Amino acid sequence: MEPKLKTQIIVQSIIRQCDVRMIPAIVLHKGDVDSGALIMKINLMNKTCFLIRKSTMPSGKSAWIKPLSDNPIPEDRVDEYIEREINRDCDLWVIEIEDAKSQYEPVEPII
Repeated sequence: MEPKLKTQIIVQSIIRQCDVRMIPAIVLHKGDVDSGALIMKINLMNKTCFLIRKSTMPSGKSAWIKPLSDNPIPEDRVDEYIEREINRDCDLWVIEIEDAKSQYEPVEPII
């Protein structure tokens, strides 16, 4: 099992990775600094998005899952999902990445 980083550090790392690649990214909702869950909205800038959620595989390694669909989803549906999740878990972190060219790839695999 790999060591667990604080969520705030993971978020800062993702924002920095995007900055280096000149991909706009913003924190939409700040959660618990130490152990908040993390959702990423990857906005394709055509009114559709991908939604991925940080998870842990049975092996203990970090990964991302797509909780709604493997295909692009209408942005309003993604926003509704995020709003429901924040209402359930106020410690949730949400990052939005504007990625019209589909350049962003997370470090961990998407499963």
